Amino acid sequence: MTFRVSLMAAAFAAALAVAPATSHAQQPLSIAVVDIPVVMQNSAAAKGVRAQLDKEEAGYKADFSKREGEFRNQYQQLQSDYAKLGPDAASDRRMSFERKYADFEREVEFRKQDFQGRADRSMKKVEDGLRAVLLDIASERKLDLILVKGAVLYNDSSRDLTQEALKRLDAKLPSVTIDKPAALPKAPAAQAPKPAAPKGQ
Repeated sequence: MTFRVSLMAAAFAAALAVAPATSHAQQPLSIAVVDIPVVMQNSAAAKGVRAQLDKEEAGYKADFSKREGEFRNQYQQLQSDYAKLGPDAASDRRMSFERKYADFEREVEFRKQDFQGRADRSMKKVEDGLRAVLLDIASERKLDLILVKGAVLYNDSSRDLTQEALKRLDAKLPSVTIDKPAALPKAPAAQAPKPAAPKGQ
């Protein structure tokens, strides 16, 4: 299984064109640039979020790998016991195993989706903090536009806000705590399990 952290930087960058609500008719535009990926990669809050997520992901992977191995052993034992069991007992054992394994698969999928949602929400808080910082800078310097650095062919280094934005973001938002895992929902009350064997069989 794979858990992924989506920084949503592309969407954030595409939407970023910060401008105070003022008009400067017949005056040159005052423009600055910021390297969004650099800030999102190096901010204290983003690093903290990734560290929390990495630790949680490692725990999930270890737990699910162990339980997958246990199911594989149970399946192999069930196969070897078939000849010793009568038809009814064999059917009951098979159905019980399939129910448990179906519940396990649902849990894995739920945890993947819950993990991704919490990861996205956590990084969104960092992005919102950066946006607020850039709006403050734009207001203070009376900037008309803040452009994404990667989309600009050339810029004067004096117009690059990246390091200032990073410093301010660290001061404004030093950390973000990810949401706690959601409670696992109960399995459907009545659902016929489909025949399944653990992966690798």
